Amino acid sequence: MVDGYHACKHSENGLYYITEGTNAYISATVEQTIDLGSHTMFIASVDDMDVLSAVPSATYAYYQSSIKPRPEEKASAGKTVWRCTVCGYVYEGEELPADFVCPICKHPASDFEKVTA
Repeated sequence: MVDGYHACKHSENGLYYITEGTNAYISATVEQTIDLGSHTMFIASVDDMDVLSAVPSATYAYYQSSIKPRPEEKASAGKTVWRCTVCGYVYEGEELPADFVCPICKHPASDFEKVTA
């Protein structure tokens, strides 16, 4: 129990992990971090882990297809817009520059789709 919260246990290495609504846990020691600009990659050695449930995880693909709100489908009347398929950011203009990078999620122009009215 942690501060009145009962749905947790100690792992073998002494750290708490949540047992309710969780299908697994991994406890690791960070050995290196790499700054990737918009993200940090952690390289670690696994100290302890366990599968708690056979219920599938909510993957990134599932989040994109079923949870994430969909941007509006229509373009502004008389305008050409390009929509980022990752975050929904909208760029207005007849052409999307080939070197354009989404200001929200940092994805390239190849991840944009042309939306017509």
